[in-house]
Order: sequence, then structure tokens, then C-alpha cells
Amino acid sequence: MKRQALAASMLALAASTLTVGQQQQPGQPAPRGIQERPRATAVASTGAIRGRIFAGAGRPAVRASVRILGRLGTNQSTLTDAEGRYEFIELKPDRYRITASKPGYLALDFGQHRPLESGVELRVADGQVAADIDVTLPSGGAIAGRITDENGDPLEGVGLRLLQSGYHGGRKGLFPVAGVRPRQTDDTGHYRLFDVPPGDYIVVAVPPPNTRRFLPARNQIGFAPTYYPGTPTPADAQSVNVGLSQTSSGNDFALAVAAPARISGSAFDSTSKPLDNRGQMALATSDRWGGLSVAMRTEIANGRFEFTNVAPGEYVLQAIGPRPGDQRGEGEFAAARIGVNGRNIDDIVLQTSAGSRAAGRVRLDEGTSRVNPRDVVLVFAPVDLEQAPSNENFLHRWRPENDGTFVMTGLNGPRRLRLLSAPPSWIIRSATADGVDITDEVISFGRPQESIANLDIVLTARTSAISGGVADARGREVVDYTAIAFSTEPRRWYAESRFVKFARPATDGTFLISGLPTGEYYVAAVDWMQGDELSGEWQSPEFLEALSREASRLTLAESDQAATRLTLTVR
Repeated sequence: MKRQALAASMLALAASTLTVGQQQQPGQPAPRGIQERPRATAVASTGAIRGRIFAGAGRPAVRASVRILGRLGTNQSTLTDAEGRYEFIELKPDRYRITASKPGYLALDFGQHRPLESGVELRVADGQVAADIDVTLPSGGAIAGRITDENGDPLEGVGLRLLQSGYHGGRKGLFPVAGVRPRQTDDTGHYRLFDVPPGDYIVVAVPPPNTRRFLPARNQIGFAPTYYPGTPTPADAQSVNVGLSQTSSGNDFALAVAAPARISGSAFDSTSKPLDNRGQMALATSDRWGGLSVAMRTEIANGRFEFTNVAPGEYVLQAIGPRPGDQRGEGEFAAARIGVNGRNIDDIVLQTSAGSRAAGRVRLDEGTSRVNPRDVVLVFAPVDLEQAPSNENFLHRWRPENDGTFVMTGLNGPRRLRLLSAPPSWIIRSATADGVDITDEVISFGRPQESIANLDIVLTARTSAISGGVADARGREVVDYTAIAFSTEPRRWYAESRFVKFARPATDGTFLISGLPTGEYYVAAVDWMQGDELSGEWQSPEFLEALSREASRLTLAESDQAATRLTLTVR
């Protein structure tokens, strides 16, 4: 019922504020009515997109940020004028997405009907102008409450953070909510978190480190990081629901009285030298302790590190060394699982591993257009974040040399090769190590003998695509949905798989899923799906398994351009 009410409120917002093709007078509210397709007028010059951004009840959003993203690489931004108007000109034929944002309001895509979902794409042909591409930004919601000690007395200066359960990098856990800044309690213990989108959230209260009043007493009893409604364990947290532009108040709870501990020790590199302050120590709850919470990080000083006020639980401690001077790899790495039960754990010693080395060449398959290898970005993505750096800033995203060759060092833990960036429609066709196909396989790194000396990566532009339209159970055209294509082989439902792709419809109601390798696919259209290009339900094997039962099947050969008509799946 919560999802239905939320969807209804977002659809009402969309119907009244994401309207195209209607004229507005300066300073007047956005008209209400059913969403229309944008007007596209043929002109002699190149394409353009223009419209207005409104804030709240139809007021022009002055100096709102508007961003345009095209499938062929266009990435521009501009600010609205005093009447909330914006314009992008000299646009080449492509599909574009428009996103608007302004402090104090929720960022929104044009055509976005539901939270945590992308909007529709605008198809602009040569010489066309898409006008009245208007977006009204709703005000953000809020979560408010009061933090006390075990006796009900208010606590000042406690940090409040907002987390949300979801998938990121194929891993389910609790992650910070983008756009919602941490806050602190005032002298009465009250807190308020602003700019909250609609959804279900986890509120966590974190006692400030190294503050005398929050440090444990002699009996080692103090306050631990606490999840609403008052538990130190992420798995026992309860979610708080926030509707569109609503405030959820009365979320009061006491900090959990626990026996926090200190974790300290030394970290050395593979040559037994102490790690310096260019490295980092990270501490995160393990998957077996109710999911990933916000990781704690600390710097290293002459090889020494210390974490204070650590609540009971099971953690993974990581030592991450600095990147090599030639920037051709990752820093050394070590990890250890630690159980905390209220007693200090001192004199831990971690020695990092130099890891494995990978070298080889990136080349193009025969008969395809030339691409500069320097335009390609690849990564060996960790499969198990407990055995690889949890801080993505320490992962090496590498470009081949002009001749396609590459060398990288410092690889630790199980990895899978991924193409992060390339010219449109280019994908990995194959990757072989000494003649063994490892294109979609998990590769074990960490020891010198696990290095790869002859990695041959072949890229191709001979990709396949699926396009089409969607109808409901009565055969009526549907223009609000998410289309998803995913391999019929569950083993290919791994994190950020190249065999799992989705798309929102263009303004004409059609969808296009491109850049697919050859193979057999399930294809489905759902009325809503949580997620974006970086994370979401599409990374959940359970979601894909359930969807496969109602999906159509298609087999794609090389360079296939398949067309289909799907029946909407209502969740």
C-alpha cells in the first residue's frame, strides 16, 4: 500500500508538473493535465531543447541547474534565468535525458514519475527543436526526532546519518543517501534531516569520536553507533517511511548502551616498512553481521592506526597502501576479519601484499572502425569487497597505451574484467589469458604466481540491440515503464554484468536497449523498478529470477537489431 500511495503521489506530481507541449505565461504556475509529448519543430539549424524549471507550487526556479546527457557523449549543464527558462542548442541527433536540481528541492529527471528511477529520453532528430520540456521540482521531505541517553536525557552533538538498503556493485547493504547531508543534534537532543526523497530509510546516530562525554567510563560501558529504534546492530534496524515532500517526525530513540572497544595496531608493507599517511585503514561490518554499514576510515601515522568507540559486532579490517608512483596499479593490500565484544583489541599487525600483475594488449576485432585505445577505460572490479579495497578511490581504472599495451600491478582478491568507458556501442568481445577464455570469469589475484603475462582483450562494435513498445494487458499503449533485458543464464547475473541492461522509454513510448553481446535473453517491461545505471534492483538475482517467469525470450546473433512488443508486468 505504501508503494501504491507513493506511486500515485508521484504520478499526480508528474501529471501536474512534467507537462510538455503547453504554453505558459511568465511567472504562472505549471499547467495541470495529462502529460503530452513535447513539440518537435523542424528548423534549418541543428537541434535544440528548451523549457522551464519550476519550484514548488509553480514558482519559476531561478538559477536552477539543468543538465543534459546524450547517448553519444553529450554532457552539458546550464542555469535557468529569472523566469526559470533554459536552453540547449546545437545538439546533434541523439536521445537525451534532462535533469534539474536546486538546493532545497529534490533533483528530478524530465518524465520521472517515481523516486529512484530515471526519467524518459527525448529523441531529437537533425534540425528539431523540442520545446516546453518543463520540470517542477518538489520540495524535499524530512526526518526529525530526538536523541537521548539511557535515562531519557537529551544528548547534544550526536551525528545523524541517513542510509538506505539497496544494491551497489552487486552487493546488498546499507548505503548513504545522496543529497542528504549528515546533521547533529542541538542542545535539546533534537535533529532534522532535510532534502529527503520519498522512500524507506534507516536512521543511524553516531556518537562523535574523541569527545569526553561520549567516551566509555572506567567500566568500559559507553554509547555505540545506534540505528533507529535503538539497536547497535544494522540487521535489527527499522525503516522510516517518508512520502513525497512529507516530514516524518517523532523518530526518537536512545543511544544504545554498549561496551565499545578500541582497535589499534600496526600496518606494514610487503618489505616490512611501516605504511605512511598516504595509505588508509578501513573498518566495515562484515556481510555476515547484517549487511554493509557505513565504513569507518582512519589515516596511518608511521604504521600505527587506531579506531575508537567500536560497537560489538563482526568487522573486516583493511590496510590499503598508496598507489605506485607510475600510477599503473593499485596500492598494496591486506584484510582481516575481527570480532568485537567490548574488549579493546590492540597490537594488531597487518602486512600488505604487493599483489599480482597483469599485462597484455587491447585490440579491435577485424573489419571494424578504428578507435584510439586511450579512449578505453577498464577495471578489474572486485567480486568480494571483503578481499579487495572497500574504498573505490583506491581501485585502478586504467587506459591502454596508444599501441594498446597495458601493465598494472597491485591486484588483490577475486576480480572480474569490466569495460568502464568506451566509444558508443563498443564492448568487450573476448578476453583470453594464455589461450584460456576469462571474459566473464572470476579471476583470482593476490600472489605473484597468479599474475597474467599475456592478457589479450578484443573489443568490438558489432553489438546487438532490442527495441520496441509496451502495451498493458488490454492492449493499450504504455509510455511509463522500465524495459530490461537479461541473460537466460543465471551465472551471468553478476554485479554490473554486461548481460543485464535496462532502459526507460523515449517520449514516443518506445525503448531501446543497446550494446548487448550475443546470446539468449529474457526481455520484460515492469511498471516500476528501483535503481539507476549505477545500482538498483537490476543487480538483484532474486528480482531477475522473479521477473524471468513472465518475460519473453529472444536470441541475439552478432549485430542483431531485434524488435519486439512487450506486455507490461505490474508489480
